[in-house]
Amino acid sequence: MKKILMVSLLLISVVNVFALPSDFRLKEYVIDTIDTKVSEGYSAVDLSTNVDSHVSISSLLEDSDIYLQNRAPFDVQSDVSIRGSRFSQVSFALNGVSFNDIETGHLNLSLPFTVYDISSVSVQKSGNSTIYGSDAVGGVIDFEISKDIVEGFNVKTYAGDYGLFGSTFSVSKGFGILGFRLSFDKKRSDGWRFNTDFDQWILNTTLVSKLFGGEFVLFVGHIEKKYGASSFYGTEARESEIGTLGIASLGFGKFKINLLTKSGIDNYIVNILSPTTQTNNHVKYQSVLSVENTFDFGKYGSLFTKVETRGDVIDSKAYTTNGETNLLGS
Repeated sequence: MKKILMVSLLLISVVNVFALPSDFRLKEYVIDTIDTKVSEGYSAVDLSTNVDSHVSISSLLEDSDIYLQNRAPFDVQSDVSIRGSRFSQVSFALNGVSFNDIETGHLNLSLPFTVYDISSVSVQKSGNSTIYGSDAVGGVIDFEISKDIVEGFNVKTYAGDYGLFGSTFSVSKGFGILGFRLSFDKKRSDGWRFNTDFDQWILNTTLVSKLFGGEFVLFVGHIEKKYGASSFYGTEARESEIGTLGIASLGFGKFKINLLTKSGIDNYIVNILSPTTQTNNHVKYQSVLSVENTFDFGKYGSLFTKVETRGDVIDSKAYTTNGETNLLGS
């Protein structure tokens, strides 16, 4: 019966198609969407450029059809998944240089920049480990530091119940061939129930210079946050983070040199009702030197090359009533 019904439907479809007049034309519809580009010969990339119109970086990522698991509100801690990948299988990059947290992907979105510091965010929804490293199995999220210094002052502020307050401001000034930007972000809440409070602030600065046909960008950002991890690992768990991220980029056309450094300290208290029971402390350092260029061979195409060297250092210890334990082994 199913086969007969399927054949009947196909015959009806065919009859309807051939019954159309020869001059029949479908109406055209234009659907607006975000820009799409192709990155280094891999898959299509969603490119969002209206970054400053969003409240936060997380809200921008949600617009890109990414599964964003907010483990707490207001970007306190979030996990990112692209097409079913784990949170540890998505690579985060700044100006094309990946900077994933070397301890855990849970901390990848502890970003020391605001929506006023980013000109675009490109989301590659497939693996690209060749260029971005082993963490890029599920995809890549690349933030581009804004190089256009538009003189002025921007501010966003919000408030709510349970002591909620947040404010973001950015001021920019140009000095001839030099441009300078300073941004600050603050958010806090007393929490709507036990151990859901948070307190976070971000401070960063950007310097842009255009000399001899080249472009130099220096960005340094710092973030500090303390929050109750009630819904993360246990009702009484608590976490604090301190991180600094800096990048210096020098470019002449398609030739670019990037030097990225990142440091972080995070402290995890298993039970704040008994803080001496166990506390985990992680200290991390990263440094990356990247050189890339695109060679154009005219009708024969182009060749993208990238050479990168990096160093990662981590020290992880657990402090309990019985003493100190190296979480990385002896």
